[in-house]
Amino acid sequence: MTLCEVFQVSADYLLKPSELDQLSIKTEMLEKQQQELAMESRKRKEKQFCIWSCVGIYLTAFALLILLRNISLENDFLWNIFPGFTLPFIILAVATAAAIMVCLRHRNRHGADSRQ
Repeated sequence: MTLCEVFQVSADYLLKPSELDQLSIKTEMLEKQQQELAMESRKRKEKQFCIWSCVGIYLTAFALLILLRNISLENDFLWNIFPGFTLPFIILAVATAAAIMVCLRHRNRHGADSRQ
């Protein structure tokens, strides 16, 4: 005695739900993969933004150092107040703090957007 006879249905009717289950499982797997790819893409863009913003901040800091070395009036005043390596160290410390702040703000803004 077959299941078709017991339930009085055709064999096609018995096979379709399992095929639908397989399709729904495959669909769920594809959706998860798509979400993972989207998350990786967001993370990659976030890293690129942080790297390029840090490059810009440090280039600005180095340009400021070069400019301060070449300007005579401010140069004498600033280098007398901050002798030796103190002024370049302060400028690089401020640049590092600015780079950290920019990256953290970007991460907080876009991290909250991606969680919603």
